[in-house]
Amino acid sequence: MIFDYGYARHITIEDGATLVNGSAILCHDASSFRRLGVTWVAPVRVCRGAYIGAHAILLPGVTVGEGAVVGAGSVVTQDVPAGTVVGGVPARPIKTTAELDQQRLAKLGDHPVFDSSLFKGAALNPERVARLDEAIAKHGGYFMALHGWKGVPAVSDPTDLSESR
Repeated sequence: MIFDYGYARHITIEDGATLVNGSAILCHDASSFRRLGVTWVAPVRVCRGAYIGAHAILLPGVTVGEGAVVGAGSVVTQDVPAGTVVGGVPARPIKTTAELDQQRLAKLGDHPVFDSSLFKGAALNPERVARLDEAIAKHGGYFMALHGWKGVPAVSDPTDLSESR
């Protein structure tokens, strides 16, 4: 993540917010400094539970609302309302987070759901990684923190996948 060096005190990141690798927060715009001798500086706020995707850029003066999602590679030039998914350059509203969640839940039965605890730490060995990689390449899939969440059973062994998935 890149935080605006020298202006980081103008960045607020609230509890539960997620900023993914490569994301950047800029509080200043010096594009007119050489011509006018001034630099624009404005605070940036990432509200509670917001998610900032990989390589997204938040520009000076924006607020990303509570629970909002900024897609990977997006450039946020305006405030993002709470519960909104935005993407693109410049970032534009795509859907609500409720709509995104409904779409993901509807697809859970179409793809394998992996019990993430079995693919971390001591449980993660080269053989299991190879089987997991093969399953993901063939089927795609979801990692689930809670085994059997929402009534969808998690796959503990990628070799158990049926051809129907």
